[in-house]
Amino acid sequence: MPPHRQHGTLPTPIGIMSFDARTLHGLADAILKRMRDNRTKTAAGSYLLGDSAGRIYLVAEGSSTGHAIVRDHEHLIVGRYAATTASMQGRYVPPNGVQYPSPKDLADDLRAYYAEIGR
Repeated sequence: MPPHRQHGTLPTPIGIMSFDARTLHGLADAILKRMRDNRTKTAAGSYLLGDSAGRIYLVAEGSSTGHAIVRDHEHLIVGRYAATTASMQGRYVPPNGVQYPSPKDLADDLRAYYAEIGR
């Protein structure tokens, strides 16, 4: 398979999970920035994934590559964010806009996910 066609393989991690508050806040800020970039470039939301080694991934939901990654690694999904549907994590999304999580919400979601998988 050519290197530009790596459907289903995980992308480069955006960061490594840390339970240190300052480090986790920095990671949440980087995730939020990438989420906004994804939304601007693709007009789609993002999936946040995390593996048992603590690597964190952010995947744009609109691309064929992103779809394959999410399909093949569904067990790694932390959450779906910046989507335009009202189903986004049970939160209300204004009809003419996108609701982004706060860095604190992202940090809380990551802590809960990693507690759930026993890390």
